[in-house]
Amino acid sequence: MYAKTHGNIPAGTQKNRNYNWPVDVSTHVFGYGEKRIPNGAGSAIHAERIDNAFPKTVIVEKMVEDVKATNNDLLGKSKNLGSGATFPADRVFGVKNQANGWNAAKCIHGEPGSVKEVMPDDDLGRCNKPGMRNTVR
Repeated sequence: MYAKTHGNIPAGTQKNRNYNWPVDVSTHVFGYGEKRIPNGAGSAIHAERIDNAFPKTVIVEKMVEDVKATNNDLLGKSKNLGSGATFPADRVFGVKNQANGWNAAKCIHGEPGSVKEVMPDDDLGRCNKPGMRNTVR
């Protein structure tokens, strides 16, 4: 009675809705059937033993592999930018600075042109906006 009023039935119990099936529901299984593979777990563990599971090894020239290494990007690795070319130790790459002696080091460290550039700003630690100063009247 409790199963009828509350729908409380044990787990996995089949509910009979009195359908008129064209098959015997006590023996018929709905869904698709999977192909049975003998020793399926063993085949999953030792996949290298299965024929045609992996491509066959092909031996090529080293030059072909070097070109592939420089032209292709590998996931998770930095790109190989060199193609085997060697340069002298004093070789410098890039363009010469044309800024009349100004460079990045002077920009970072700062070389002031006048005394005013060295002095702190007049609003350092206080407000210069009229009417907003923290002074007592």
